[in-house]
Amino acid sequence: MEPHLHQDLLPFTCLRAGVVTLPGLVQVTRLPDGDGVKVSGPLTRILSTIATSLNTCVEFVAPSDNLWGNRNPDGNWTGVLGLTHRKEVDMTGTVLTVDKERSQDFTFSVPIRSYERTIVYTRPVPEADITGFIRPYTPLVWCLLLMTLIIMWLSLWATQHYQHTLNKHQAKKGEEKDGSEEVVVVDNAIKNSAWTSTLWIITAPIAQASAWWPVGGRVRTVAGVWLLMSLVLSSVFRSNLKAMLILPRLRLPFESLEGLIQSNIPTFILQSTVFHEAILNAETGSQLNRLLPQLDIHSNIPLAIKNLMAGTHSILTAQHPIFNVIHQNFLGTRTCPFYVVPSPHKGGWYYMFFPKASRLKPLVDKTLVRLQEAGILDKIIMEDVRHARECLKPKSSAVVTSLRALELGDFYGVYSIYGGCIVAAGLAFLLEMNIPKFRPTPNLT
Repeated sequence: MEPHLHQDLLPFTCLRAGVVTLPGLVQVTRLPDGDGVKVSGPLTRILSTIATSLNTCVEFVAPSDNLWGNRNPDGNWTGVLGLTHRKEVDMTGTVLTVDKERSQDFTFSVPIRSYERTIVYTRPVPEADITGFIRPYTPLVWCLLLMTLIIMWLSLWATQHYQHTLNKHQAKKGEEKDGSEEVVVVDNAIKNSAWTSTLWIITAPIAQASAWWPVGGRVRTVAGVWLLMSLVLSSVFRSNLKAMLILPRLRLPFESLEGLIQSNIPTFILQSTVFHEAILNAETGSQLNRLLPQLDIHSNIPLAIKNLMAGTHSILTAQHPIFNVIHQNFLGTRTCPFYVVPSPHKGGWYYMFFPKASRLKPLVDKTLVRLQEAGILDKIIMEDVRHARECLKPKSSAVVTSLRALELGDFYGVYSIYGGCIVAAGLAFLLEMNIPKFRPTPNLT
């Protein structure tokens, strides 16, 4: 480009760009004396490159209301779009999205970057899991174990019944010869088959002694198979039980936009954005309309981030600003205290805006296209969110930076099982001592 060609295109000494804060892309800080602003971020580096290509400097101007801007009923615009519409700046130094109203009053650059809308909220603190003692096995395995227990009980009972029936026939023959009372003994054994089978099936897995011992080759074979199975199953269970108790349960307050609405968690969105207008104009009864009562709508981004860190608010906005919040937090603390939920509402593209019929737009587009084709544009934009990738990894591969000590609640499930068994044993003891028919008969086998 010829030297100073920009003077024919720019009404100001330098390229003037209107800016408002957009985390991860541009950060605007007003100077203490109130005269001027300090600007940083990837977009400032991009604008400096554009200014260099135009052989000029760049000057940043922030609107007094710190808004992106809306069109008033009289046709005038507020915020940074108002600066651009009134030609107080040559272009926006921040990126915005396009809607019908904006396309009528402005022209815009080639697309800078696509975005998706997401929701971010503070990840809840891991809590004790009272069901931890059943987690060494999946529900399917527990069902299979229950079926196996029933089958083994039936097998042991049937084997005992068959064995005692054979013994009864032999006892009858012996009674005819010598008048033995062995038939009575065998009858009692048949009646106790169900109880002795239950006793063996239950005591073996929990490694408790049984008052009954299998007699006869067939019965010993079935009882031995269950004893071996119980040894394997209980060993695996006990070896994994401690790990399952230590592993905490993470209960997320919501996992979708509908869940956010039902949770009634206050949600921040930026004022004077396209998405803000879409919510205000949403149909009655739609998701966006039902979200409106819990929205916290303003342009104070530091306050929104402070509320997010405190866990009192969630944020619903484009991905890149959220990634920057995650990046900055990880950079300072090496922790990932947030989780991100995709919004079902589609995103779009970011553009830089110019006044209508701007002669500057083709020159800026030319530089932007060259930066895009070289991959420089993406590199500059993603540089300030690079640490967000660590926190956005799947949960299984995320780095764990802290350990959680066991709480009393971790043992409630196990305690309840032990307590229930003690109560049942106490009731059985009282029944045996006070009601004659429940008193155990001598083991006649």
